[in-house]
Amino acid sequence: MIATLSRLFTSSLLSCYILFIVALVGCVPIKNTLYIQDGKRHATHTKTTFTTSTYTYVIAKRDILQIDLGSTSPEKLNEVIGKANNTAMAQNIDPLAQGYVVDDNGQVLLPFIGYLKLEGLTLTAAQELIHKRLSEYVGDAFVKVRLLSFFVTVLGEIGRPGRLNINTAQINILEALALAGDMPITANHKKVQVIRTINGVVNTFYVDVTSTSVYTSEVFYLMPNDMIYVEPVKAKVTQNNISVITIATTLLNTIFLVTNIIIVLSR
Repeated sequence: MIATLSRLFTSSLLSCYILFIVALVGCVPIKNTLYIQDGKRHATHTKTTFTTSTYTYVIAKRDILQIDLGSTSPEKLNEVIGKANNTAMAQNIDPLAQGYVVDDNGQVLLPFIGYLKLEGLTLTAAQELIHKRLSEYVGDAFVKVRLLSFFVTVLGEIGRPGRLNINTAQINILEALALAGDMPITANHKKVQVIRTINGVVNTFYVDVTSTSVYTSEVFYLMPNDMIYVEPVKAKVTQNNISVITIATTLLNTIFLVTNIIIVLSR
């Protein structure tokens, strides 16, 4: 009887040990979840400088621009804007609310100016061009151009997957990940995928956010319509299976114990 119970205890202990090993394998090392690890080689309280990739956004077809106008002579400006609004209402559009769309020819239709070629210009250059043309109507006008159609999609192992509406002309990948709720420890920090379409061609880039190499990556600064995919580490799959393994092991142990107790009692 004692020998039988000893075998039962040994079998149960072995099953628990196997389950422990499986759970241990599924753990993610903390060093794989830290950002910019190699930057920590530098002494504390010292200044460390890294050169990032350069990026200046240029206007592209189908962009939506917000164009704000101002003047120290509001009467004259209101007269020009009033004519623009009347033209817009006649066309059943509201450019001041919806923005101005860059058409397939790279142009924007400004009712008080006409068509302007803005494709390929920076936002600052577009402001200067519009200001130059508007000055023909209002001598002391000033112009502000902002990009409305800057969206980035973040998918995968991230806090809040979805589409981000960026309200600035420039954002880097670390900022986008933060806005999306940051990556949990089950995310693969060493292989973050950025998908970018350039002239109809889909390009895939991989970024290691645990390394200072992220600063020099050509996708450190994101572009409109970029997609970021964060894949889970292999351990995430293992961890998801632990609950199933636990239930299965418990069930097998129960069946084993009951079977052996019946055998012992029947002797």
